[in-house]
This record gives sequence, C-alpha cells and structure tokens, in this order.
Amino acid sequence: PAAAAAAVAPPADASDPFGFSSSGQPRQQPQPQPWDPNRQHQQPQPWDPNQQQQQPQPWDGSASRAQGQGQGQGQGQGPTHGGGGNGGLAGTMSPPGANDRGAIGGGGPAGGLGGGPVGAAAPAMDEDYENEPPLMEELGINVNHIATKSKAVVLPFTKYAKTKIDAEMMEDTDMVGPLCFGLLLGGEMMLSGKLNFSYIYGFGVFGTLALALVMNLMSPSDAISVWTVVSILGYALLPVNVLAGVNALYRIKYMGALGMVLAALTVVWCTAASTRLFERGCGMRDQRYLIAYPVALLYSAFVIITIF
Repeated sequence: PAAAAAAVAPPADASDPFGFSSSGQPRQQPQPQPWDPNRQHQQPQPWDPNQQQQQPQPWDGSASRAQGQGQGQGQGQGPTHGGGGNGGLAGTMSPPGANDRGAIGGGGPAGGLGGGPVGAAAPAMDEDYENEPPLMEELGINVNHIATKSKAVVLPFTKYAKTKIDAEMMEDTDMVGPLCFGLLLGGEMMLSGKLNFSYIYGFGVFGTLALALVMNLMSPSDAISVWTVVSILGYALLPVNVLAGVNALYRIKYMGALGMVLAALTVVWCTAASTRLFERGCGMRDQRYLIAYPVALLYSAFVIITIF
C-alpha cells in the first residue's frame, strides 16, 4: 500500500493550473532574456539558379488502369475461409503482387483476380466531336424549309407552291419564320409611331385557335396540329410586312384610293398564300374556299392595325 500511494502521489514541484506549487507558495516564473543586438541571426540562403530542382513524375495511365482492372492478385483470407471476395476488392486498390488480407473472405463473382463487377473498370466515355450534327440541326432550324416556305408565300399563284410544298415539309412546324415575321411587323409599326405588339399577339393567338378549330371540324382525314396552323399563318404575314414597310416611309391612309388598293391586294395576297399552304400541306383542296373566308378576316385585322 505504501508503494502504491507513493506511485500515485504528485511530485513535490507539481503545480495546479493557477500557478501555485503543492506547498501553496506561488511558483516562480522564468524571466525572459533581454534582447541582444549583437547576437548573430541566421541569414537566409541566396537562391542558386544552377541548383537542380526536383522534377515531378509524369502520370502513368497504364498503372492506374492496371489497378482499376484488378490485376493486383489480392487474396482474401479471413476467419471464415471463402473464395476471397474482399481480397479481390483489395487487389483492385493495391499494386500488382500485393497480398492484402480482408476481414471476411467471401465467395462470389467479385473474387479472384478482380474479373467480376467490382474489379472491372468503367469504360471511358469518348466524345465524338467530328460526327456531331450542325448547330442549326440541333436547334431544330431548317434553313432550306424556311426559304422554301417564304418563296411559296411570295409566289402563291405559280407552280412553285404546287411542286415544292408537300405534307412532309409542312409537318416541320418550325416557329423561327413566324416569330421573325411577327417581330419584324411590330418593329415596322414602331417606325410608324405605333406600339402594337399586344395587338399582334392577341390577334395571332385567338385567330390561330379559332382557325385550328374550324379546320379540324372540316378535315377529311387526320387531325391538324395547332402548331401547323401557327406556322402557316406566320409565314403568310410576309405581305403584311411589305405593307408595313411602305407605311413606315409614307402613310398609306393619306394615299386615298391607292392606299385602299394596296390594302386589298395585301389581304388577297396573304389569303391566297396561306390557303395554298393549307391545301398542299393538310390535303384540304376541296375545302380551300371555306378556309379562305376566315383567313381573309384575320389578315384584314392585321392590315387595319398596320394602316391605322
């Protein structure tokens, strides 16, 4: 007992956290050394440009692939003797020839030399930039279709629309052409001192929905998409853009009879172009005159807000 008490007893100079010794007297603190200006300090070594720097080792991709494929022959040996599943996993993370011992050796497809799902390396995803499609094709913009439809609107009374426009082309319901013509019409009206974007949007939305309903009721075969109607009516706005450009240079409402003739020709032009596109694209030749009436009313509204 005396030896044990002596072993656990604190030393004579032990002090508590507050700086007092075991006897209760304050412990003497060491005095700092005064600063000596004559003391020599260690001078930094000058930089030597001829000194050889340690070059970084290049990355060895073959070693990483060998480790990923599980070529390190790990052996799983644990308390429960099995096929070495964990050893195979350890072998994939160690260099070749390592002998890693797993905690529990398990049998399964992952054991052995890493030939199972765990030991197999993930295939590299190589991007084939040379065979990528063009940007316009990825965005769904077909410049040839836009040019063909615009030319068919410009020449509605010729054989061009009959020979170039078919159902396959009209199934490409691109919105690039209608959007460009609608924004162009609003910009030309701004040059005339009129901010009519809301009128263009309102007439376009309600006119398109109403015409799509009427055409689906008259369609002899398949249903007609709303986007097809939007695309055709948007392309047929091209003559209204021409009229708005003339109105920006000289006010058509001050032309008198000539202005009325230009407005009437624009309505007939837009109606004939859109009806021809509906006829060729939707297969509604027998219903073309029934389609022309609501289309003429819609483009009359666009001509009125353009002139007045």
